Amino acid sequence: MLVLVAAFVSNVSAQTKGIAVLLRGGYTYAPGAKKILADITQYEILGFTNNFTLAGIEGYYRTGKWIMGMEGSIGIQEKYSKDQYQAQPYIGAAHLRFASILCETKQAWFYPSFGVGSSITSLSVDEEALEESGKILNLSLFSPSFDFGINADVLTSRETRMQKKTGGLIIGFRAGYRVSPFSDNWKDDKGNKLSYSPSYRNSAFYITVIAAGGYFINK
Repeated sequence: MLVLVAAFVSNVSAQTKGIAVLLRGGYTYAPGAKKILADITQYEILGFTNNFTLAGIEGYYRTGKWIMGMEGSIGIQEKYSKDQYQAQPYIGAAHLRFASILCETKQAWFYPSFGVGSSITSLSVDEEALEESGKILNLSLFSPSFDFGINADVLTSRETRMQKKTGGLIIGFRAGYRVSPFSDNWKDDKGNKLSYSPSYRNSAFYITVIAAGGYFINK
């Protein structure tokens, strides 16, 4: 999913400084999600998988080779049903991210990153009866989260003849793994802990593409 958003960067004294706001889309694989979702639902709903479609937003500030930013993402599966019940699984995460650029050219930079934040696995169950629908259950597990990523940003446009200004599209990718400690602190939408509360780790592998439209000044 490539969506154009705004970004602005400038080079000052041979050091790149600026900000970027990016949209992300892709795929995430959460080991154990299929089993844990089937375990916590009370209505014998089957069909869950470990695979989620991922979307998110990211913003960062770059100064020289250092990058500091924030990102948030949500993963979703299709709805699964049995009798009058429908279940919708979600996963999500938000992190503060820190990175140092390892390799760059005028139009591309590659860097590893580390993030710290929180993650969630959630299951919402609706009941459909007499052509009406109402939520009857919402279960969630929150955990601290640590993210280890590999990132690349590529500027697809070129500088003008004066080499002062450039604008166009940034595209790139994000790939990595986020990990959380095991927890059995499942809660319902009223904040009550479940009587049956299996232990689970909110961890996932992910790969996404990013896009940003921008205007750049080289001084």
